[in-house]
Amino acid sequence: MIDKYKQIRRLLFVFGSGIAAAFLLAYGMLHYYNPSGVYLARNVLMAPEGISSLHFVEDGTRFVLDDLKFSYYDESTKQVKRLHVDMPQYEAFYRLVGGDKSLENVSDDIRNQFNSSKIASIDLNVREEVDKSLYSSVHLFLRVEFIEGVDYYRAQLRMQDTTDIWVYFHRKGIYTEVLNFFIPLYD
Repeated sequence: MIDKYKQIRRLLFVFGSGIAAAFLLAYGMLHYYNPSGVYLARNVLMAPEGISSLHFVEDGTRFVLDDLKFSYYDESTKQVKRLHVDMPQYEAFYRLVGGDKSLENVSDDIRNQFNSSKIASIDLNVREEVDKSLYSSVHLFLRVEFIEGVDYYRAQLRMQDTTDIWVYFHRKGIYTEVLNFFIPLYD
């Protein structure tokens, strides 16, 4: 017959081993999946194949795609211009930046650069799905901003609340590349 103390020690050893294994498994998963807050641009932006069929329900209201626009400050007219973005243009942009990794640490200097009045942006707008004869309000679903003269761009994350959360990326020459994608005959 086994001593009661030996049985208790074996039982505690089994429980302790199970708890240690659970901690090791959790540590391994956290280490492998790396919850560092780094995003790939393709996971932040809307995939081109998802845009055309975009629809969702929020607070009982059904929303559908309204339009995809590119806005930029035109130096010659001193005005902001808005252009419709065709799907092939957006697909090319998405392929270009899809592999970009977000910045882990964003300085205030980088954030403050986006306070410029010369921001270019891609805006994905949705509208309430209602009868065509009725007016339906348009809402911004996704925005990506670019600044002239710097190699940073940022994308706004869509959240349930009204908090603005931006994810920042770095790509050399992104402003000029984006203008080349969306403005006909841009030099």
